Order: sequence, then structure tokens, then C-alpha cells
Amino acid sequence: MVAAVTTNRFHAAALDAGANGICAIPSKMDGSKAPFGLWKRFQDRLPTEAEHDGWFSNGLQTGIFVVCGSVSGRLEMFEAESPDLFAAYTEAAGAVGIGPLWRRVTNGYTSGSPGGSRHVMWRCIEIEKNTVLAAEPLGEGKRRILFETRGEGGGSIEPPSNGSVHPSGGCYEQISGGFGSIASLTAVERADLLALARSFSLEAPEPPREPKVSRTAGDSLRPGDDFNDRADLLDLMVSHGWTRVFTRSGVDYLRRPGKSVGVSATHNHAGSELLWVFTSSTAFEPNKSYTAFGAYAVLEHAGNFAEAARALREQGYGPKLRLVSGANGPPPPPTEGAADDEPARPQRPEIDAADQHLERISEKVWRAVEQANQPPRLFNYGGLPVRIAFSGDDGAPVAQPLNEDRLSHEAARAATFYKDSERDGRKHAAPPMRVVRDMLAAPEFPFPVLVGITEAPTFAADGTLPEHAGYHPSGRTYFAPARGFSVSSVPDAPSPGQIERARGLIVDDLMGDFPFVGEAERAHAVAMVLLPLLRGLIAGPTPLHLIEKPSAGTGASLLADVVARIATGRPVGAMTEGRDEDEWRKRITAKLRGGPPLVLIDNLRRRLDSAVVSSVLTANHVEDRILGTSDNVRIPVRCVWVASGNNPALSSEITRRTVRIRLDAKRDRPWLRESFRHFPLSPWVMQERAGLVAACLTLGRAWIAEGRPVPDDSPILGSFEDWSHVMAGVLAVAGVGGFLSNLSEFYEVSDTEGAGIRAFLASWWETHRESAVGVADLFSIATMDDSALDLGEKGERSQKTRLGRMLGDLRDRQYQLDGGPMVRVSPAGTEKRAQLWRLVAVGVGDGQRGERSERGERGASAPAREATPERDGTNAESGGERSSGSPRSPDLSRCAVCRRTLAGGQVELCGACERRAASLIVGVVGRCPNPSPDAAGRPAGAASRAEPRSWRSRGCAPGTPPSGPTAAASGAPRGAPRGPTGSGRRSRRR
Repeated sequence: MVAAVTTNRFHAAALDAGANGICAIPSKMDGSKAPFGLWKRFQDRLPTEAEHDGWFSNGLQTGIFVVCGSVSGRLEMFEAESPDLFAAYTEAAGAVGIGPLWRRVTNGYTSGSPGGSRHVMWRCIEIEKNTVLAAEPLGEGKRRILFETRGEGGGSIEPPSNGSVHPSGGCYEQISGGFGSIASLTAVERADLLALARSFSLEAPEPPREPKVSRTAGDSLRPGDDFNDRADLLDLMVSHGWTRVFTRSGVDYLRRPGKSVGVSATHNHAGSELLWVFTSSTAFEPNKSYTAFGAYAVLEHAGNFAEAARALREQGYGPKLRLVSGANGPPPPPTEGAADDEPARPQRPEIDAADQHLERISEKVWRAVEQANQPPRLFNYGGLPVRIAFSGDDGAPVAQPLNEDRLSHEAARAATFYKDSERDGRKHAAPPMRVVRDMLAAPEFPFPVLVGITEAPTFAADGTLPEHAGYHPSGRTYFAPARGFSVSSVPDAPSPGQIERARGLIVDDLMGDFPFVGEAERAHAVAMVLLPLLRGLIAGPTPLHLIEKPSAGTGASLLADVVARIATGRPVGAMTEGRDEDEWRKRITAKLRGGPPLVLIDNLRRRLDSAVVSSVLTANHVEDRILGTSDNVRIPVRCVWVASGNNPALSSEITRRTVRIRLDAKRDRPWLRESFRHFPLSPWVMQERAGLVAACLTLGRAWIAEGRPVPDDSPILGSFEDWSHVMAGVLAVAGVGGFLSNLSEFYEVSDTEGAGIRAFLASWWETHRESAVGVADLFSIATMDDSALDLGEKGERSQKTRLGRMLGDLRDRQYQLDGGPMVRVSPAGTEKRAQLWRLVAVGVGDGQRGERSERGERGASAPAREATPERDGTNAESGGERSSGSPRSPDLSRCAVCRRTLAGGQVELCGACERRAASLIVGVVGRCPNPSPDAAGRPAGAASRAEPRSWRSRGCAPGTPPSGPTAAASGAPRGAPRGPTGSGRRSRRR
């Protein structure tokens, strides 16, 4: 069905909904976000086109309410309360394997409300009534909804609703898709999406209802309670085929056996140390919580708790676990096949959990944790205590911050906590949370400092390499190689043959099939491959490596993936560009908190212009607030920065922080190329990874062995001097030329912002020279048809505001104009509280020209500056023309304004400049106010070289400033008469 045509967007949206089988009706216009009056009748039928016409065609109704449920084809709306929750859900969906499903759904239909919530719609054969999936308790019986659905009997306001529909008066926006592209889900797919949303709930799950198992005679501790104290619930689930998918905020996300995507349960939800099951496809009850004993009873005894207790008692759980002074508890049950001479575990200190002296007990726990941290796995990273954890299916090592639950976990394994009572004697106890919170509040932590995690051997600043996995003190890095990965010994002083073989493996075998446009690109690609392994030799920041190409399929993402696979043994994890500075900040901080060796910003589509990105590229540390807290973190920046895109545009600030790696296959469909050395390349890289890492380390070791030389003629990239020296030296030793030789070409091509500013300044100089002008005077130049300045798409007032801000940013910056002088943008005082600006020619004549008072030419009290022969470089005796011996004698073969070559003759202006001058005279003045011949007998309009150009362009007689409305902007010397009255008052130019 095709929707009728209308120019009313609300009417059109309603018709579009109806055409796609969706019930769309008017909403109330009172900010209640509710449907109009008697809307229940539309839960059974769709509105007619005539009803839509009556509701929306008058243009007064600006709210659209979509009715979910069967009437709209079993439509269901899924709502995330905020953009941050939506982003967190998206990240979690990728982690649990339902990322492709989530992308299909969100691409089909996603909208945003003025309040920030996100609406996602789908259709499914099985939907329910409105359901709260996750919430956060606020106290006093109140709660905040995090995720919910609207199904049968429900609905939602959808775009393009705006105005009084929402309490804020804002507009609902369509983020992706529309009514015609809503995805259809199976019941299993829907269940996966809802289960993941439920895992975000901050409300404690329903407490377990486990039958009481009576004590036997003499039992002071029931086996089930003892099992809860001693057993690891997560290990129990994993041993029965459940998979830990990932961990977030201390919560473990589990997937049931037989399932390959999604989550089925969580462990330690809201710090409860319970198992919370969502799925209905196991022996567990859905939406119920279980202790370790309850889970054991279900998994191994079909839910028979009495039988489970008897089995645990036979295994030694219960009263036999009572501690005696000086003991660490009974030994664990013997493991079948264990050696008799197996070394005993080191004795752990005992700590009284009932000790109320907070400082004393905290010190004891710290001492125990510090003693247990050998070899180190707990670190001080960015000012926060972290532990090395392995996340995801690929086991990527990350720096995981220690929260209360994680520190409690570490403390429980570093010491034995107990409580004494007269009735029960000494019993096991958990680390007191008051102690854990006190420990986390400490201003510093007794852990080694960590600056990065590596998965291949990397050089420290002193040139050493780690000999084994673990912490490398000289580099302050943690080496976490993949299982089975090892690198052959790297020679201390590589021979020329070894250097050549290493170079050939990287430059020829690895890089040989990438279509680099020049040797500089190849050199930068080699430097990018070397950088993760040589990062410790570089004290300062490193630039952004931009892999650009004219069309998709050229190999940019593959090149970035190669770098990641060599450094980590895993595919690269890409990050998309942020929509605004706040999003950039959050994404970069979140990425850096894990200590990644490489950060890839893939497939740039918009112009890369971010103050956050510019800042982080030249920073040694990033300081930011941790999301959801008031704590700040100071994270070291030691990663390799990579970006890719099809001819991406960069701001000036990003451009100067970037090295270019341009690829061009010079064909229409580059992905159809054949005859590669190694195809596909990624598996070959994984197969040869150890050799590639050894080759990179060989080149680095060769440079160190030669005394770390730096070529005398090596270019330097500003703000990245240390990186420039190290890479220039290593590449020179390796015999790879072209390093940083394409900077000028890259700046010229990529700095579109600077080119636009130069064109604007050239037109400004051509029109006003060194006259003081305001934003209003420059606005017409900035908005010319060929202007490349970005002043936005809003009205003139907004554009003038942006122009004023741009001029403020350009203050005291110097630009070389094409075919003209070097100019500096300088403030020139104020007029009626409006800032004035002028261009000052730099290095003209005696070097003093343009160094005027910042009060500006328009300031009434500024000293007069007359155009004298001495100042202007002319010969008074020759009628104002320059003497042949003057260093600034005129070039009569070029235009005096734009410097274009003239056809000949004693003319000063080319045709274009003459027409511009004429248009200024006719359009502003109408005629020259001084048409009489000058004292030398020259006709009116004949310009003297000694006169300011702004007089000549108006055809005024030499020595006499123009009068009338244009006198104020003519560039007349201060103190000269300004019009017939000579009053000195300036007329406002309109």
C-alpha cells in the first residue's frame, strides 16, 4: 500500500504508518505523552485514510501516538531510558553474540525522544503486555525504569511529534529506519534481546526460597550454608556446561549449555552473590535467584535439597569445617591422581572479621593482599586499583578496575576471615564490606604502577625485553601472551643479513601487495607495524596514522587488522566516530581504561574535527570522570592511534597531528584484485606472527645496538619529536626511506579548513587591505558563493556569531596569501562595543609596516598615519611613482591587487579588480565625490601609488579622502577631514 502525498509531515507520517499496517492516532497536546480521548477502539482496527485526513491535515496536530500490539501486526516497542544505557546495551549485545541481531533491529527502526530515551520497534509472533525489564531502586518505594517494552494495550509517541506533546516542547527524532523497515523476530531472538535487558536491572532479584534442611545431632553448621561460604558458584556453573560470556560492573553474564548467543543468567547481580536465571529452557525456574547450594541441588540432585545436603555432608561440608586456632581450615578433599609431594599452599593470615578497629583491620587486609600479589596481578593503573582480567571469547587481557565485589574477592583469597561465638566457636566469615570500602577510599594503593598491557614482547625505555610472561618492571607493562605463543631469541647485535631478512619479511612479504601511492606511505605503514613493539622506547605521544584511499575495498581496514594481529594475535576492535565532543570523550576514555595497544577509528564518514581527539593525540595522560561516579581517572596514553576512511576530511588541528598512509589500487573495484603473495593475508599473519614479531624486534634491537642514531636530515613532526627521532632512526637502519617526506603534500590536500581560511583572508585583503573592519563588513566576503568557510546552515545572526568566533580563534595567527604577502589577523579596537579586526602585513618594507596601535584606524584618539613618500617607498619628485632603485618598485606587468599578469601597458588593475572597484563605487557611493583633476593635471580616478588602495578603488583624487557615507570605511588617515563638514564624525556604512 502506498501512502497518499501530502506536504504536512505529521499527516505524511500517519499515512506512512497506516500504509505499513501500523495504527497511528493523534496524541494529546498537553505534555502527558498520552493518546487522545477514546483511543481504545483503535486497539482492534486501523484508522482510515479519511480519519487521518481529519486529524492531521489542518496542521494543528503535531503529535503521533503509535498503538502497539496485534492491531499493528504484533508490534512491540523496546525502550532504553537514556543514550548511555542504549550504548551500554549495544556494547553488551556485541559481547554476548547478538550484535548482528541488534544491528538488524535498530537499523529497522530507532527513534529518540526529547528526554533522551531510545525507542526500538520490532514485530514478533509472541509479544506481551507492557513489561518493565530493568529498573533502579530510588528508595521510599520509588524506582527508575531502565528498560521496558510496550506491547498489547500500550503504545508510544513517535517522530516527527514535537511541540507541546512532550513536557520539554522538544522534537522526537528518527535515528534510523522507519515504519516501512521494521524488523521481524522469532520468539527465540526476542527472548535473547529481553534477557540481556533484564540483566541491567539494579533491583535485587527475588530472594531464593530454599527448603530448610534440618541439622543432624551435633551439627552447628549446615552443609548447605557451609557450601555457600566455601563454594565458587561461578565455577560450579561452568563445570556444568554454562559459559561465562563476559563480566561488566562486577556481574558475570552466563549462557546456558546448547546455546551459542545471548545470555541466560547472571551471577553476583547487584552484589548479591546469587545466580539469577532468565531462561525457561533449563531446570531452573525463570526470573528466580539461587544460592550456590540451591544451584548445586538443581544441577546435581534434580532440586532435592535434602539429598543434596546429605551428599555435601559426605564430602566434608558442615561442622567438620570449624576452624581451630592457628589453622587455615581442613585441607580440601584429595584430588584423584594428585602427587604426594605436591607443594602445600602458602599459609594465609587469619583476620578477625568482627574487629571494629577500622584502621587496624584495613591495614591487615592490605598487608595480606599485598603479600598475595606475587607475582603481580594487581596494579595501580591511572590512579585506580586494577587487576589483570581476561574478557570475551578471545581472552583479551584488560585492566579491570577493582570495585567492592572484586576487592572482596581478592581479599577472601589473600586471607582467612573468621568470627568467634560462644555457641558455635570459630566460623568462616566473608571480608567485611565496611573494610573493603575503607580500602578503596585510600589515597594510594600498594601495587606496582602499570602503563600498558602487551601481548607480544615490547622494548622498555632501557632497551630490554621481557623474558617471561607477567609484569615487566623496567617497562611498567604486563606481558600476557596467548597460550602457546613464543618468540625466538632476538640477537643483541643483529648482523646485516639478519636486518635484511627482517626488513624483507615486513616490507616485501607483509606489505608487498598493499597499493601504496609512494615510498612515504610505505615507510609510515612500516612505522605503524613497528610502533606497538617499540612504544616503550618513545617517551612522548605518537601521531594518528591515517590510512586513506579513494574507494572502499582498497585494503585500509586490512592493513589496520594486520597491525593488530601482529601486536595482539587477535583481529582489530574498531571504534566508530563520535557524533559530538561528549560522545568522543566517553568513547575514548572507555577504550583507554582497558589499556589497549591499538585504537582504530574505522571508516570515517564525517569531517574529523574534534578537540577531544586533538588533545588526546598529544597527551601522555587522559583525565576524565568515570561514568556513573564522581571520581576522576588519569589514564596513561600508550596506544597506537589509527584511523581509516575514503578521502576523509580533517580539521587543521587533526591534520598536523597525523601521518598519511594513502592506498590507491587505481581501479574501479579494487576488491576484485588477484595475484597476491599471501591470500588471504590475515591467516598468513597469524601463522607467521612469531616471525613477524621477531623481525620487528630485530630492527629495533639493531637500532639500539648502533647507539640509537638519528639521521641528520630526518624531518620532525611537531609535538611528536621523540616519535620522529626513534622511527627515523629505526627505519634508516632498516633501509626504509621516505619517512615523513609527504607532509607538505598531505597538508595541502587534507587541510581544507586552512585553504578556506586563506581564500577568505585573500578576499579580505583584496577588499579592505589594512583597514579596521567589523564582522558586518566581512560577512559578505565570508558568505560569497565560492567561500569554503563553514558558518552553519542557520540564519544570518547565527552565521555572524560563528564568524566572530572564528576571527577570535584566528587572532595573531599568520597566513601566507597566494600571490600576496604574509598577513596576521589582529584586533583593532572596538566600535559601539563591537570588536574590530584588521589584517597586518608581516615583513613588508622596513618591517615596521602594519605594526599599528590596536585601537584601530577607527579609534578617534589614535595618532594619524599619513601616506608619506618615505613610508610608502615612493619618489615624490617622480609624481608619486616608485624610483627604479627602490626595493619596492612596482611591477607594471602584474595587477596591483591580485598580482595577475597583465597584457601590457601602464595599467595597474586587471579587468576583474577594475570591475570590483567600479562595483564598490557605483553600489555604495554612486559616483566619485571628487571628480576634479589633481594638482599634477591627472584626470580624476588616476591613482597615485602613494595613496591607500581603498581611495584608488573609488577613483578619488590623490591627497583627498573620499567624502560621504563611504569615508568611514575608506582607509583615510586619522585626522584627515571626513566629508564636507570636516567634523570628524563617521557615517555608518549600510
